Amino acid sequence: QIPHLGTIPYIKELKLPKEDSMFFDVIQANNNHNFDSSKINIGIIQLPCISNFTDYDPFLIEPDVKLYWLKDSIPEFIDVIIIPGSRNSFQDLLYLKEKGLDQAIVKNKNKFIIGICGGLQIIGESIIDEYGIEFKGKLNGLGLLKIETVFYQEKELRRIRAYHEHFRGEIEGYEIHHGKTMWGREKVILKKNDVVLGVSNETGNVWGTYLHGIFENDSFRRWLLNQVRIKKGLLPIENITVFNLNREIDLLAEVVRKHLNIDKIYKIIGIL
Repeated sequence: QIPHLGTIPYIKELKLPKEDSMFFDVIQANNNHNFDSSKINIGIIQLPCISNFTDYDPFLIEPDVKLYWLKDSIPEFIDVIIIPGSRNSFQDLLYLKEKGLDQAIVKNKNKFIIGICGGLQIIGESIIDEYGIEFKGKLNGLGLLKIETVFYQEKELRRIRAYHEHFRGEIEGYEIHHGKTMWGREKVILKKNDVVLGVSNETGNVWGTYLHGIFENDSFRRWLLNQVRIKKGLLPIENITVFNLNREIDLLAEVVRKHLNIDKIYKIIGIL
């Protein structure tokens, strides 16, 4: 005799990211894992101070991608290494050095290596913090890009569209970081007027950007994945998968409203 408010069905086609990225496979040290050579295996370094991990949710809807958290080592089957954003680039760089992951990343410098925001700072030559914003002093980075970052008290925070030289199109994203980077002589690949937002090495396989949300650009994401596919000897995929969180949330809301007694619920919580 318990009142029934409804039953929400399982929505097979729903493409909402899982909670807290716990769905990524964690690769332990000396574990080559069961992997699919027909997939693009992307390894994200699990930094202690990682931020904006939702940057990588768009890859979850791609049929040819498998995501992994990398904690102790970098297995041979990993095709792309991503150093993500960080709330404290100094501490996370120290962590990489303590774990030996800094050398592991450098040894894989012929693979695709991408640094996002704090990750961009980490793969540069050095980070300097004279104001003690994160860790007062200077720390040498991984040296994969010949850039140097200096921390200032002001914080960059803006949404921006920039032109990507290799993709040959505009990309939208947002900045939220301390530090200004001296780009040196590295190849500029992402720029808005005179504002540089990303650079790469000469061969283009190692690059970094300050833009969060860059992988939410559907055409760019597929273009990037196809570059990896070509390097692996796989054929490019023409179909572009659309990543739209608002659409997925609206779909969930529509199903919930259809299958629950919303008026009864409103009365219970005192709205009606």
